[in-house]
Amino acid sequence: MKLTRLFLILGMLLILPASVLGLTAGDTQAYYKLENSGFNYADSTPTGADITSGSAPVQAPGIINFGQDYSGDRTWTSTTITTGGSGSVNVWFNTDFEGVGSRMFFDANDGSARTFMYWYGNQGAYNFRIDNVDVFGNTMGAVGTGAWHMVTMTWTPTAQTLYLDGNPIAFDTQTLSTTDFTTTYVGCHNGGSDCWDGDLDELSIWNSTLSGAEIIDLYNGGSPTSSQQYPYAPSNTYPQITDIANQVIFEDTSLENVLFNVTDNEDAPATLVVTSWSSNEALVLNSSILLGGTNGERHLNLTPIADQFGNTTINVTVTDTGGLTNSTTFNLEVLNVNDPPGITPINDKTMVSNQTLSIGFNVTDIDNLFTDLIYTPSFTDESLFSNWTFSYSNTSAQVFNITAKPIAFGNSEINISVSDGEYTNSTLFLMTVNCNTSVYNPSGAPYDNPPTSVDLIQSCYIIDVSFDGETDILNYNFTDFGGTSNRSFIYVYKTTGGLNQEITYETTNNLSGTWYFDYSATYPNDDFTVYGWSRFTERNVTGKVLPANIQVFKQSYSQVATLNTFFSKSDGLMYALLILVLFATIGVASQSATLSLILSVTGLWLASKFVLNVPEEFLWIAGALVMFLIYYIAKLRVD
Repeated sequence: MKLTRLFLILGMLLILPASVLGLTAGDTQAYYKLENSGFNYADSTPTGADITSGSAPVQAPGIINFGQDYSGDRTWTSTTITTGGSGSVNVWFNTDFEGVGSRMFFDANDGSARTFMYWYGNQGAYNFRIDNVDVFGNTMGAVGTGAWHMVTMTWTPTAQTLYLDGNPIAFDTQTLSTTDFTTTYVGCHNGGSDCWDGDLDELSIWNSTLSGAEIIDLYNGGSPTSSQQYPYAPSNTYPQITDIANQVIFEDTSLENVLFNVTDNEDAPATLVVTSWSSNEALVLNSSILLGGTNGERHLNLTPIADQFGNTTINVTVTDTGGLTNSTTFNLEVLNVNDPPGITPINDKTMVSNQTLSIGFNVTDIDNLFTDLIYTPSFTDESLFSNWTFSYSNTSAQVFNITAKPIAFGNSEINISVSDGEYTNSTLFLMTVNCNTSVYNPSGAPYDNPPTSVDLIQSCYIIDVSFDGETDILNYNFTDFGGTSNRSFIYVYKTTGGLNQEITYETTNNLSGTWYFDYSATYPNDDFTVYGWSRFTERNVTGKVLPANIQVFKQSYSQVATLNTFFSKSDGLMYALLILVLFATIGVASQSATLSLILSVTGLWLASKFVLNVPEEFLWIAGALVMFLIYYIAKLRVD
């Protein structure tokens, strides 16, 4: 079926006008539809070679629409038809005669040389002559009456072929000189005798040699139905797809909404199937090409493989319901972009003083050599370390070497960053440096008793204490580095008014501890002092033993000028009484009971608000009650 449709299209191309086919203007020299009655029906070529003389045949059903029924009458044209050294003649015939004698259905001559096709009844065969040279012999025998057949004769100066119903049946190699026609006769020869008895239709003359495919295409175009036009419209034509311009995108982006249209002369646009593929699946996978749209308006989206760049040809093909296809292609260029380097996480690490630790990690970069990357550390406490280096190997695996100082302990966050000069990535981890007990008191000097700061530093601890005067919250944090402490203590003494009263005692056997104390309910207005003690591992150093319990912290905290009061809470009651007495005295001196009451209430409010720090909600309630009392007293006096 596909080959048949291809032949139909090739045949169509042979007989369409040159502007459509791209053929030379002389390819089709004459085309006689033989449709209408009269002398002006015959010619469909641009040469104007109408039939101008003779007797008109009778219109009859043809192989395509109408043909002409010849019964001894002759018609001819007088316009010159130039075929040169090569040519073709094609005609459909339906004979009514099988008797003795000649019946000519085509005759062309230039006055001497003749080219014709006829039935020679005496020999019971059809005879052919080109350039006055008999060709093919009697290869084509008798053809039965009452049926349409197509006969085609093609020639070059040295080779000739005869076709019946699209199939080659005879070949010859006669030498020919010229085949130009000055007069063409249809249905008779030039003498007006031996006229054709039967029907003729669709006579065509070319100045080129038709191929076998073109001839079978002519046959297929003429035989299926009498309603076709000749040159015929093939039963299926190729679908159409618009061009798509070349596209350029950046790496790690998508190509979106590329528009194109599909059409077909026979099929509805919605029935057309569009497919697409990539010539370089290392860049764009076929599965990543997404096609969409409705009817004839279609679109394409695609996403290249991550971190890949280069070129690929994208083919977009449309297929109609008959299986015919058409395609368009475009080039997709994916431009390289610099991708940020990557670095793997590093878990928190622990080391001891004077130790060198090698920390492995991995980096990734698809655009740069590993040796071209820049590695940089940063510290929250750089003082703990004496040296650090990177391996700078040309592999993904890298090593960070870091050395702690001989006498150092504590915590430091370390941020290792990797940069390609444009982008930076980093990883953060916590490094804990513990005391190296093997170099405990490396000076070898005996400890003082009580110990000095030089001794205590070898105990390897950090204390962090905070007190929030707004909330009366005390936080005490003791952290030991290296197991130098085996017990910690905390004492809190109330020191208000010169007292030294223990109010809290806590202890833990852990190396590190955190204590949380809330004094907002029990001691909201008191001063106090915090003492911290620790028991460290005992060691003999030059005949002396480090004292077991060492005071490691002492700090006093005062509640003066806290919680938005003008005065110390320890003196608040005394000042509140003084304010109350002052305002009450002024009221009494005024000798007005009402004024005395107002001033007394005002003094109480001031003392409560700014000295005793009474909650504001209580003051509003008390104020409302006092106002009601004043109103009631005033009303009684009026009454």
